[in-house]
Amino acid sequence: MLTISKGFGVNQLFDAIREQYISAATKRPVTMLFTDNDIKQEIFLEYINSFLSNGEIAGLFASDQRDSAINDIRPVMKKDPYAKFEDMNESLWKYFINRVRERLHFVLCFSPVGDKFRTRARKFPALVSSCIINWFFPWPKQALLDVSSRTIKEFEMATDDKNKEKLVELMADIHSTMLEKSEEYLNRYRRSVYSTPKSYLGFIDTYTSVYTKKFNELNEEAKKINNGLKKLHQAGEDVRVMRTQLQEKEVLLGNKRKETDALVKEIEIRTAEAEKKRAEVEVVKESVARDAAIVAEGEAEAKKDLEAAEPALLEAIESLNSITANDFVTLKKLANPPSLIKRIFDAVSILLHRPLLVPGAEMVKGALWITDSWDFSGRQLASESGTLDVLKEFGQTKKDNINEETCELLLPYLWMEGFNAEAARKACGNVAGLCTWVSSMYKYINIAKIVAPKKEALRIATIKLRAANKKKEEQEQELAKVTEEVDAYNKQLSDENAKKQALEDDANQTKQRMDSANGLIDALSGERERWTQQSNDSRR
Repeated sequence: MLTISKGFGVNQLFDAIREQYISAATKRPVTMLFTDNDIKQEIFLEYINSFLSNGEIAGLFASDQRDSAINDIRPVMKKDPYAKFEDMNESLWKYFINRVRERLHFVLCFSPVGDKFRTRARKFPALVSSCIINWFFPWPKQALLDVSSRTIKEFEMATDDKNKEKLVELMADIHSTMLEKSEEYLNRYRRSVYSTPKSYLGFIDTYTSVYTKKFNELNEEAKKINNGLKKLHQAGEDVRVMRTQLQEKEVLLGNKRKETDALVKEIEIRTAEAEKKRAEVEVVKESVARDAAIVAEGEAEAKKDLEAAEPALLEAIESLNSITANDFVTLKKLANPPSLIKRIFDAVSILLHRPLLVPGAEMVKGALWITDSWDFSGRQLASESGTLDVLKEFGQTKKDNINEETCELLLPYLWMEGFNAEAARKACGNVAGLCTWVSSMYKYINIAKIVAPKKEALRIATIKLRAANKKKEEQEQELAKVTEEVDAYNKQLSDENAKKQALEDDANQTKQRMDSANGLIDALSGERERWTQQSNDSRR
């Protein structure tokens, strides 16, 4: 049987027949089946008519194809005991055509209904003269039953065997009734209406095709209805679940709101405390700033006054540096040092808090001087080896311990006529530096006693400033702690607000979904009843 495609033409027909020529001649007998539907062009019948007439079709084999067919048939002819082998192309080709005539057969399945078959029979006489015609007459009732029974029995239907048997009888009755009505129509109107066994087979095929299509449509519709009912049922279940979830979420939301409100109140209290603490810290800061300004001012003033005493102190140090140990050795060799030297050592003894004789007055070179204590203490002081070091240490560490009384005791010496460095230098050389040292110490003390109260006030102010700074640091630490707590509460509030908002959004979304589902269920309430009835009907 040919496989006829949409573009099947003469070339494709020749290829198919040529292939069967070769197969029939060299291998096995072949039968080619043609139906009405296979005759795409009427010229096909002309080539079939030619083959039926003489076994050959003009133009079927080209020269090279003919040579190939001869080569294929050569071994077959050699083996044929009934053929006289002649290795000549004409002989081999004739043998090839004879083999095709004997072994290739055409079966034509044509309907006699209408004018087409009569026209073809006239145009292509070999269709009748060279063919054996088998006429298919109307089937008897039992044949109709057998054919439809075989088809319906194997055909899958949504019914039982009893109904299938009724359907088989109905199909046979319909076809029989059609034949009867066709005969009545012919008798009445002299016009033929043909209903052949092929029509019956087509009727059965059409029924099964329509049944399958309708069954699938109904089945698909039933699936859609059932799916719709399932979705409606599921929507109802979802609404119940969402209603429960919404109630739970509203409880959680209410609790979260209470927690947030309590947290807001706590934050308000903490914030007020923080603001109060911040105000206190600001007050302390202002106080510390004022104290710091006072201390800075006191430091500047004291520094200024001390700078005024600095030249006297430097002068005292330089005067001591001008004296050497040898100068004291020279002094010790003097049995009776000059009167000025004796008074200088008395003044030094006063600064060092060494004992002196009760002073009196005497005339020295026409001037009134205080009586000396050289023999009582001055000589011993001049004789001691570490006197110079004692004086230097005194100038470094003990100068600030000189009191008012000591200064008053020095005044009579400083007021004496000729008690100066120049006179002392003339009297005893470098030892005269002690005179300068005494004068410088007195100058320093007079300035230092002015600075001392300021230094004391500065010390007290510094202590107060230190305490104030400590208090400020403590207050700032407390403020930082309270601020940190407020920030932590604010962060917690932000987190709680976010959680509350999330719960509100979730609850609103759940409510919207529930309302939408309820709206859909209410809108489809009528359809639900109809779908339920249709679903029950489809099950029956």
